[in-house]
Formats: sequence, C-alpha cells, structure tokens
Amino acid sequence: MKNDSKTKKIIDKALAEGNYKIAIANLDQLLILDPNNTKLLMTRGETYLRDENFEAGLSDLAKVVEAENKNIIALVNFSVALIRCNMQNDAKPVLEYVLELDPLNFNALINLCNIYQSLGKSEECLKLSVKAIEIRPNSMIAYNNLGTAFGDLNMVKEAREALSIAHQIDPTYVTTAINLGQIEVKLGRFLEGSLIYEKLLALKKISPAELALVKYYLAFCYFHLGEISKGWDYYEYGSGSILPATACRSRRRFNQPQWNGESIDGKTLLIWREQGLGDEIEFSTCLTDV
Repeated sequence: MKNDSKTKKIIDKALAEGNYKIAIANLDQLLILDPNNTKLLMTRGETYLRDENFEAGLSDLAKVVEAENKNIIALVNFSVALIRCNMQNDAKPVLEYVLELDPLNFNALINLCNIYQSLGKSEECLKLSVKAIEIRPNSMIAYNNLGTAFGDLNMVKEAREALSIAHQIDPTYVTTAINLGQIEVKLGRFLEGSLIYEKLLALKKISPAELALVKYYLAFCYFHLGEISKGWDYYEYGSGSILPATACRSRRRFNQPQWNGESIDGKTLLIWREQGLGDEIEFSTCLTDV
C-alpha cells in the first residue's frame, strides 16, 4: 500500500508538470496489480489523449464506458478519443447518448457540434451552439462554432458578429481569427482581413500548419489590395502539403517568372484561373516572351 501511495504521488506530480510518459509508466505499474480499476484506466486514457496517443487512450476509455455506461465524463472523453481517431460517425451516437443523460453537458454540446459541422449539418450545429452559449455566455469556442455555422449557411453578417465576439474573448485563438479573416474577405473587407492575418503572423504560439494557412489566405488579401509582390511571397504557401485538406490551395505552379506589376510591353501575360475548394478563385499570372 505504501508503494501504491508513493506511485500515485509520482503520477500526480508528473501530470501537474506535463510529464505524461512518466505518468503513464507509473499508471502501468498500478494497472498490472489492478487491471480492471476503472479510475486508473480513466486516468491513463486521459493521459494518453494529452500525450496525443489517441488509439491507446481510446482503448482504455472503451473499457471504462463498457463497465460504467452512465459515466458521463468517461463517455465524453471516449467520444473525444473517437474523434481524434477520425471515427466521427462512432462518436456521434455516444455524444447524443450523453445529452440524453445530461442535456446541459457543455463539452458534449461542443463536441457534437464539431461532428455535425464535419458532416455538413450546419443547422444542427447552429442549434447546439446557441444552447452552448446559453450555458456559458462567455465561451469563445461556442461563439466560434456559432459563427462557423452561420458562415456555412451563408449568413455572412451574422457569422461576422459571432466570430467578432469570439475573437474579442480570446484574440490569440488562431482558428477563430482565421475564420473571422475569411468572413471579412467574403464581405469584401480585404484590408480588415489582412490586418487580422498580419497580427496572427506575430504570434509566438502558432503551429506550422496554421502559419502556412494564414500566409496563404493573406496572399489573396494582398492581391485584392493591389499589393501583388507581397501577395506572391505568400501565395506559394498554398502549394505545400502542410495545409489541411479542407484549405483552398494551389495545385499548380508556373515555372516562368511571376508578374509583379511591371510593364508588359513586348511580352505576353499568362493567367491561370481555377475555382478553389471554397469560394476563393485561385489564379496565377506570369510573363513570357512567347
């Protein structure tokens, strides 16, 4: 028992310091002695999720919900593991079941909203977002989801209002800022969109994928503002594999020198135009002697 108590202190300390692998190693020791302990399984499953070992977390949390099918916290965490393992269709009934047990469960509302969004069910996402805001009126993520749902329903002004609130609550949350920038562009407010993206470039905590996406979207703002040279500097980020699959991206590059607004006397201006995955029109221009 003394050893167990010491091990649990090590686990608590490791979790507090973010040393997830140390915590998992010690949880392994306890679970060898008590393999069906749902509390330990739950803790290890949650720790696996924090360590981004989603499949291992899914396995532990599945055992917990099998033994305790009305454990709401375990069910929500189980749904998160399913989502992170790209099993949204399996997570959906789990979250719907949670909301049957607890209709005001905020985390279940948010996660189910995200699933509905991925499935293209924007109206359902809108309803859940409104409900989430009623529960937590100052929730940035709830307003972000509301704005995204409005945007998907082409209610652009309403989307801008919701996303602006979300951005005011947390100006450093990159996803909301990107969403708001896209809405500004849809409204033809290219300067406002560029200012949002430029502020994101100055953030220290931004992932390489988010940074590439911001630069790519910023390129279109610059093009519309007539800053062609600056636009080309960032447009090339659209051809990289780091962007998410849903991002509007370039699928082709010209080998010829790009046009930067100089005189075209004696040369031919070539323009390649293609409809992107979203509402954006993708284009490239270059000069050639042909």
